Amino acid sequence: MTPDRRPVVLLVCTLSVFLVGVDATAVTLALPALRRGLDVPLAVLPWVVGGYGLALASFLVLAGGVADRWGRRRVFRVGLAVFAAGAAVCAVAPDHRVLLAGRVVQGVGASMLNPVSLSIVLTTFPGSAERARALGVWGAVMGLSMASGPLVGGAVVHAFGWRAVFVLVAVLGCGVFVAATAVVPESTASRARRVDPLGQVLVVLLFFVLMRAVAVSGVPALVWASGALVLAGVFVGHGLRRRDPFVDPRLFRITTLWVSALAAVVLFVALGGFLLRASSYWQEVRGLSAAASGLMTLPMPLAVVLCAWSASRVRGRLGTGGTLVLGGVVVLAAELVLVRVGAHSPTWAPVVGEALFGAGFGLTNALITALATERVEGDRVGVVAGITSTCRQFGLAVGAIRA
Repeated sequence: MTPDRRPVVLLVCTLSVFLVGVDATAVTLALPALRRGLDVPLAVLPWVVGGYGLALASFLVLAGGVADRWGRRRVFRVGLAVFAAGAAVCAVAPDHRVLLAGRVVQGVGASMLNPVSLSIVLTTFPGSAERARALGVWGAVMGLSMASGPLVGGAVVHAFGWRAVFVLVAVLGCGVFVAATAVVPESTASRARRVDPLGQVLVVLLFFVLMRAVAVSGVPALVWASGALVLAGVFVGHGLRRRDPFVDPRLFRITTLWVSALAAVVLFVALGGFLLRASSYWQEVRGLSAAASGLMTLPMPLAVVLCAWSASRVRGRLGTGGTLVLGGVVVLAAELVLVRVGAHSPTWAPVVGEALFGAGFGLTNALITALATERVEGDRVGVVAGITSTCRQFGLAVGAIRA
């Protein structure tokens, strides 16, 4: 590929990531209007966000493996088509059951975009220095998309209604599909992993059981959690016995991988809960419109952008571990501020909390993928990147369900 074409490929890949992130979080500002429009039960409402994240997390690694074998461009385009089709179903949904089905379809389509777009970026930029810069852009766009989703969603819902959010996503998805067809080259892995059907089934079951454990409380939660432990043991045993497993448990001997995976889950649990609470607070407690509520979240994406771009400099001074700890402390400080916010709190209090959350999120999220992949080489990079993306999306789903 000619060097002058590489930035265009990077642009298309980051646009797909931006769409996935915006779709995951823009819906949070549409939830109050959506609940009124379709008469969605309150207990079901978090699953509009959580169902999308659960489907996305469940099939991320499978999508990466299929793309390595059958062609990254081909799977990338299929993912864009499925993603846009799911958004179209949501846009015309007559009730919440069809809406949830459309969200799951979207999640399946999105699972083909994040890891495959990253594999395309890694293949397009083989040099270590240019690859690091491209990964930085990819990671920053992912963080920005999730942080700016409420701003976009609030404006669209206020102007055109909640269905317009899904119409916009469907149209943009079709546009990225056309661009991908024109500029993204086809590629496959030099040693493609075999498909592991049992491993994939175990992952879907494990994530579903974990989500049930999170969604309930008391004795049922303990029963579901026990089931999750059993499934996790079966999954690890299966992976150790298989020559080419779905996810090799031995990978977690790499310290940077399990640290980054844990950081991804914790960070995105906090993000999922934050987004739903912020939407509810500004619209239902403070009585603001969807557009005004989106504007009130603006300090967060601004802080994400600023801190994501400065994360490498901070890392140079504090090291990776020090930067992750700093980001976690800032997120914790934000939560301590926000948990004290009420109906009569001064406006600056939640705004400061949101800015702090964005700063901590930006510092931490920018390092997760880089940390996870820094000690792996070759075809394992895509698998490792898929694991961290899975942890992000699962954490987001858990945070939404428990908000």
